[in-house]
Amino acid sequence: MKLLPEEYWEWRTTIAEMHNANAEAQLAHAKIAIQGKDVEIAQLRLNAYKHVVKRVDENKKAYDSEYKRFKGKIEERLGISLDNKVIDDLTFEVKDINDGTS
Repeated sequence: MKLLPEEYWEWRTTIAEMHNANAEAQLAHAKIAIQGKDVEIAQLRLNAYKHVVKRVDENKKAYDSEYKRFKGKIEERLGISLDNKVIDDLTFEVKDINDGTS
């Protein structure tokens, strides 16, 4: 039993095309899987960063609270509001921001 030459080459071509189609299908499935993993990674990064944002927001609130507390303490002691005021770095004198007067 023997194949004709054209049958042999058609057989080989058919096998090669089948292997090529299988490889393309595997590649397509792998790309979909990778994209799915990319989505998972992005979600994990987002969740991790949400914790960072929460911590930073809590830190900001603590510093805002401390600023308001200390500003109130200074205003109470001096008997003036520090709004629209500037404090001289050398003399520590409190001056009006608009005209530089005490």
